[in-house]
Amino acid sequence: GGGGCGNAATDMEVKREGSLLKKGGVGQQFKGRHCVCTRAGFLHYFDSKFDLTPKGSIMLQNARIMTVDEDACALAIESADGSTINS
Repeated sequence: GGGGCGNAATDMEVKREGSLLKKGGVGQQFKGRHCVCTRAGFLHYFDSKFDLTPKGSIMLQNARIMTVDEDACALAIESADGSTINS
């Protein structure tokens, strides 16, 4: 989650989108997610590209992006509030 003020049309403008494998919490299994990065600086992830409501979101402003495994092209995104997405 997260909030902010701005133009709703600009906030939802898609900059990039595509599929990622996201590491889950319980059991630490990878699940396919459709991800959308918006102009407003959010990464939203969905079960499928046809879903309208994200399973989760992370604000990328002040987020730390770390390489976890270069061979597997794996990364972790840690937001300023401490929430983490492993991909």
